[in-house]
Amino acid sequence: MNTKNLFFVAVAGMALTACSFEERTLEYENQSPEELHVCATMGEMTVTRGTNTSLQSTELLASSAPAVYVCKAGKTAVDGGYFYKNLVVNTSSGIAATTGLLTFNPTETLYWPQDKTGVDVYVYAPIQSALNDINADVTFAVSTSQYNDANYQASDFVWGKKSKTYNTYDNMRSTTNTIDVVMDHLLSKVIFSIKDKNGNYVSDLKKVELGATGSGNGIIKEVKINMSTGGLTPCTAEDVITFLDVATTGSDASPATTSAVAGVIPPQDIFGKTLTITIGTQTYTGTIPDISGTSSNTATLAGKNEYTFNVELDQASFNITGITINAWTSNTKNMSVQ
Repeated sequence: MNTKNLFFVAVAGMALTACSFEERTLEYENQSPEELHVCATMGEMTVTRGTNTSLQSTELLASSAPAVYVCKAGKTAVDGGYFYKNLVVNTSSGIAATTGLLTFNPTETLYWPQDKTGVDVYVYAPIQSALNDINADVTFAVSTSQYNDANYQASDFVWGKKSKTYNTYDNMRSTTNTIDVVMDHLLSKVIFSIKDKNGNYVSDLKKVELGATGSGNGIIKEVKINMSTGGLTPCTAEDVITFLDVATTGSDASPATTSAVAGVIPPQDIFGKTLTITIGTQTYTGTIPDISGTSSNTATLAGKNEYTFNVELDQASFNITGITINAWTSNTKNMSVQ
């Protein structure tokens, strides 16, 4: 996989949240004089939203800013007075166009441990401000209203971890001594590509919803994420997920040139779940078919994948004529924070 810089921490300033001076002294007292450098990349999204075609293809929203943990290798908390906790990228000034350097507030420089042991570096977004223990589970919920860009991206949890040992020679070459962290999209992206019987994208697409009300009919919207492993445990809360609603104030998702819409949901089986599409004043309703290829009546979505459902409209109904499954991390691009 070809990767490029998302952000690069050189003489890196970062913010420490929810930490007193006494805690900070304990956590940072055994750092070495050598700076520690971090570089992160992220798999790009297929462009499937019309208003902001750069969303997660070339930029992150400030509301989904990344955060960083740095621990001694194999540790998930303070060890020997060394631990950088939930350091937050300052998005107010964006990214430097020429260098890729980000600024942080307040300024914080990262250093290797004093004993020169290896480190584990975690990078994730969007930030969970109450997170104090990288070994904890975070209950993360996707938005049920993904018709605007902010809610859409806030539903995409990205996470990465990289371990590295100290290397004296590398550290002398500060511009090349980086810890490269690849962030994965942990959840599942679902795309509905909607066309008429002649293969043309439809006009006047108004609304797309997945799921229905009633127990067992909705889409699971919450998942527990183990922050030290990236492991997922599904929860049970269900709801209807709205991918598109152009009539709603603040909607950003009206397709500009195509009638393909996207949303992010936790990995789950969506076989038989209701798909509702509104074109103009007409509403089409159907269900998600088996996608297993084995007639097992399952449509199980895996994390880190994107699923494109090809929807063909008829006069009063629709058919799902095919599905394409791709890894969500197959490509990466330079990213900025807006």
